[in-house]
Amino acid sequence: MSEALLRVEDLVVDYRSKGRRPVRAVDRVSLAIPRGQTVGLVGESGSGKSTIAAAVLGLVAPTGGRVLLEGEPMDRRSRAARAELARQVQAVFQDPFGSMNPTRKVGHTLGELLRHNLRLPPDQIEARLAQALAEVGMGPEAVDRFPSQFSGGQLQRLAIARAMVVQPKLLICDEAVSSLDLSVQAQVINLLASVTAARGLSNLFISHDLSVVTYLSDRIVVLFAGQVMEEGPAGLVSASPRHPYTQSLALAAPVPDVAKQAARRRQRLAGRAAPAGLGPADSGMVVPAAPGCAYAPRCPVAIGRCLRERPALVSFAATGAAVACHVAAPGSEEGPTP
Repeated sequence: MSEALLRVEDLVVDYRSKGRRPVRAVDRVSLAIPRGQTVGLVGESGSGKSTIAAAVLGLVAPTGGRVLLEGEPMDRRSRAARAELARQVQAVFQDPFGSMNPTRKVGHTLGELLRHNLRLPPDQIEARLAQALAEVGMGPEAVDRFPSQFSGGQLQRLAIARAMVVQPKLLICDEAVSSLDLSVQAQVINLLASVTAARGLSNLFISHDLSVVTYLSDRIVVLFAGQVMEEGPAGLVSASPRHPYTQSLALAAPVPDVAKQAARRRQRLAGRAAPAGLGPADSGMVVPAAPGCAYAPRCPVAIGRCLRERPALVSFAATGAAVACHVAAPGSEEGPTP
């Protein structure tokens, strides 16, 4: 594996409010993004994906653990270094309409960092904007138009152009295609794949859709209730998921065959049946008291140990994958059937 550009080590993020107990959104998560590769972070709503992105971007302060860019802790940088960090790490968020100032022309928004951070002269700003717009399939005339004159897909292309214009090293895409129509999603996904490959970018791609993450990613990290359930090469995790939660995500991915889709739905719903001796399963995010497995109340193959002891993330040496499951980990007497 090539050298990691970004490392997240034992990250913990708690949200606190007055008079209430802290809520742990991220619980000892570690991941690494090698240079020029895409790591997909997948999980349902509330699993902590966006909180990890926010911690990497410096928008929330970690309760514990570290985030390192090129080996240097990101929270210990000087003011000048933090300004450079704004160039090196760029983000594309879910809402393309909220990502642009509606009162400013697109050229003004796309050129902000070039003017105020890099302090480039006007001719260089114009050249950078033209190059970035061409990369995302937009003409140079876009700089003179307002956001309201573009569709959602076009605005997301412009958001990608704004990220690319400062020549970052790391791109963070937080549900960047989930609000788009399916046909537009495919166009933007292909655009992201081509732009990141052409520039040799590292990418943290966040989504609830396992099939989308698989298409774009080199490796996948599966998250549930702020904990890593499984990780490994994208094709392996998608085609042969080991953790019961990853298997449920795979069954939730849509397929074009109506009969097959119905069968997958029946299989997924059957997997929510209450595990023997553990009480009723729940379709929402239920987290048992520490130190148990977060997925145990919903897991169809859970055993008593799952409520008592949090499983370690154990590696499969032959495949480069890892799973946090007492039943599916290497050396277990039995494993769930995908």
